[in-house]
Amino acid sequence: MPNEARIQALEDQLGRMQDIRDIEQLKYHYASCCDRGYDPATNDAVVLTLNYVDQFVKRGDRWLFKELRGTMHQASNWELGWVKQQWRP
Repeated sequence: MPNEARIQALEDQLGRMQDIRDIEQLKYHYASCCDRGYDPATNDAVVLTLNYVDQFVKRGDRWLFKELRGTMHQASNWELGWVKQQWRP
């Protein structure tokens, strides 16, 4: 493989890796926003299990959510857990 092609292949691979990292950071930020404001003195803790099917869009050099869709499998009180309580009343 010529050097130019090898360099282009490496640049493409590096770009994909950076995109994956950027999307991971976006999802971490989303999770942080979901947890923000939780006060155990005034709120009861809940265990949620969801499968997300996310769609992303890149605007310029920034990844954004295009769609967040999830299927919830359980929501239970922290102290009971999903084994004793699959769904909260």
